[in-house]
Amino acid sequence: MKSNTWFIVVIIIALLMMLLFACRSAAPQPTPVPASDTPSPSPSLTMTQSKTPRPTRTLKPTSTPKPTENRPQPVDLLADFFAEPSPTFDAELAVTKTPSAPQQCPAGNPELVFDPELIFPSYDEFRSEDSGLNMREKQKYLLDYLNNGGDVEPVLQMCQKYESNGSTYCGDLTGDGLPEIMLRIDDFAFQGDYYIFGCLDGAYEEIYTAEEFSVFREILRVVDMNLDGIPEVVLKMVPDHGFSYWANYEILSWNARTMISQVSQSGFEQIHLNADVYPDGISVSGLGEGYDATVDQWQIKDIDHNGTLEFIVQGGLETHYYYDLFEPSLPYILTMMWNGEGFVVQDVEIGVPQYRFQAVQNGDAYTLLHQYDQARQSYMAAVNDPSLEWWTAEKSEQVVIINGYHDEDFITPTPSPEDTDERPNLAAYAQYRLILLDVLEGDLERAEQDYAAMQEAYTAGQAGSVYVDFAGVFLEEYQQSRDVTQACQVALDDGADHKKELLRYFGKEQAFVSRLVYELEDLCPFE
Repeated sequence: MKSNTWFIVVIIIALLMMLLFACRSAAPQPTPVPASDTPSPSPSLTMTQSKTPRPTRTLKPTSTPKPTENRPQPVDLLADFFAEPSPTFDAELAVTKTPSAPQQCPAGNPELVFDPELIFPSYDEFRSEDSGLNMREKQKYLLDYLNNGGDVEPVLQMCQKYESNGSTYCGDLTGDGLPEIMLRIDDFAFQGDYYIFGCLDGAYEEIYTAEEFSVFREILRVVDMNLDGIPEVVLKMVPDHGFSYWANYEILSWNARTMISQVSQSGFEQIHLNADVYPDGISVSGLGEGYDATVDQWQIKDIDHNGTLEFIVQGGLETHYYYDLFEPSLPYILTMMWNGEGFVVQDVEIGVPQYRFQAVQNGDAYTLLHQYDQARQSYMAAVNDPSLEWWTAEKSEQVVIINGYHDEDFITPTPSPEDTDERPNLAAYAQYRLILLDVLEGDLERAEQDYAAMQEAYTAGQAGSVYVDFAGVFLEEYQQSRDVTQACQVALDDGADHKKELLRYFGKEQAFVSRLVYELEDLCPFE
């Protein structure tokens, strides 16, 4: 009986061992990943801190601070800081302006006859200097006619005739129930100024003049954009000559005695390579007719469906040899939105960059716009996208030589070798700006991780290492003070001795290609 029992135990053990072996044999084996001959983008933000990091200052590990709504204000990154507008404006908060008091205009004089040909002569007469009036004489003729009691109806008929081409508008701009008269009065060279005439204190007078030499003006729209009961006048001004095609836009509205700008942006000049926004209006360049675009050159519409109208304009396209000859360009769409006090920049959409410096500058612009997600994407592209091309002042000069005017014996120069320091320097700067974004978003732990990646990617003395030092000073100070303004100031003071290196690909040497000329303070633009 015992031997039978022993025999059964041996059989059971054998069966268990066979089952265990079968299970191990059936387990899937990892498939080896073939090695790639394609080099990985360098440097990469996915790097981890090495065992022997680059010697630099030691950062103290800290807890992650809570995000704060009190963001530090950036200063003069090629522009003044503007307050971030609300995503939408509450129509219930719209303030209706008090209409102007009814006016007593000059009594009618039926014996006066108005001659519209003196204001808008025929083409043949217009080209003859002996048969027409100059701008001031036209202005005086109209005011004398109205103030001596001339019937306003023929003037309104003239407005209606030329309104379709943007030359005239006659309608109530002040809310007093009487029509104002807006005319583009041209001289013999087809260069004209806009005048608005209105009846105030019992007499017609010039209540607004838009003057600028060698400019064509056009009335785009007259419409209440901000729900205050008074219409805005949107003007467009373009040059009548020159190498580039630009346009200035004004959004005007009545304010007691004159028309004033409704653009309240506090001077955000050169937000982009081809866009300026300032308190008097909006300026864009890189415009043209007949190009393929997502929107027209300009639009006025309610994009957020809250009742107020947004002004949308685009530019930045290569529409003239000037851009091909001198500098790369990027398309962009600029959206101006009413925020309760004025029209401010609500959004900027920038096209896909071709060059690395464009990606970096786009990131800086998006940072100022508080569009941190777009800024982060732009910086990451500058770091990791191998398709971005290099561009320096030296390359720009060569492009000018190749595309510029030359004689028949011109010999195309040998292409300049790539500046191998450009990519690591711009990538390192972009990584530093990512650390700045981390801090602005209240994620100190991520900032420390990104700084560790910088330390591994750039050893002392290598291209880009100057930004590791700059980032290290900034981050160390922020760890101690939790004050972005103070951290910026300490980093800028420390970087003053390395100003030339820090600005090598942003400063005056690169102004010829990028137009955005950085100063040292622009590297950490917060106060």
